[in-house]
Amino acid sequence: LCQQVTALCDSVQVPQSEGSQRVLIAKLEKIVKGLYGRGVRLERFGSSVCEFSTIHSDLDLTILLDDPKSGKHAVVLTAAEKHEILKKLSKSFRFQHGMRSYAVLGARVPVIKLQDPQTGLSADVTIQNDLPIYKS
Repeated sequence: LCQQVTALCDSVQVPQSEGSQRVLIAKLEKIVKGLYGRGVRLERFGSSVCEFSTIHSDLDLTILLDDPKSGKHAVVLTAAEKHEILKKLSKSFRFQHGMRSYAVLGARVPVIKLQDPQTGLSADVTIQNDLPIYKS
């Protein structure tokens, strides 16, 4: 039992990985803003927000496009527009920024799965997927 408790404690996320998460989020946000402008932001959701993540957990992120006139999250995208944005971003992550990434466009919620070699972290990136933000 002691070994199991020790293993569980060792798997809980340590503060250093939070720094790596911030580095990765800032890096991704810079890339996304470079392609789509200032009205774009990344929001975390899921286990990293609820503090249930472990050192093996990935980051769950969604890209939110704000309406430039109101400044509020009001841009509505079609499924085809989301697919095009995710494909373009996945290619940029892979070819211009050296990350391992691929877009899973056939999923119920289309997603980019990526791994950043600099931080060693993995992330799932969606677009305009704000419902999980409210649940986290």
